[in-house]
Amino acid sequence: MSQSEIPPTNQPAAAPAAAPQPTVPQPTVPQPAYAAAPQPAYTAPPVQTRPAAPTNLGQTNAFALVAAITVFLQPIVGIIFGHLALGQIKRTGEGGRGLALTGLVLGYLYLAFIVMFLVLYVSIIAFAISTAGTLMNNVGDLGSSIPDLDSSF
Repeated sequence: MSQSEIPPTNQPAAAPAAAPQPTVPQPTVPQPAYAAAPQPAYTAPPVQTRPAAPTNLGQTNAFALVAAITVFLQPIVGIIFGHLALGQIKRTGEGGRGLALTGLVLGYLYLAFIVMFLVLYVSIIAFAISTAGTLMNNVGDLGSSIPDLDSSF
């Protein structure tokens, strides 16, 4: 194969060799001949303390907290504690009115849902019993209208 028949390759051409850089001699500075002084120990700057930010957690009415928690377990208990908490909050000025109202609102909503469910459940049961009674009466009426086959022979 001649050189003209060799297929070209995808390799990049070699970079030309870089020319040597001239070096400049760096001046040397003579070091002073003294002993190193001892470094003082590092001490951190004094910490500035700030007073703690006030919170409402200590001033929240306990019944309001109980109302907000028990409403998910027993809505009646949440409603009772919510009303008690609102009375105490009004009298003493404590915090927690939002928690007491949350207990009341959720308690009444949950109680209304339970009452509606029970009314619907009882009405469905009553409808099923009345429908079954009607069907049984109709089956009894069908039996009396069928002629007796034994008496015709």
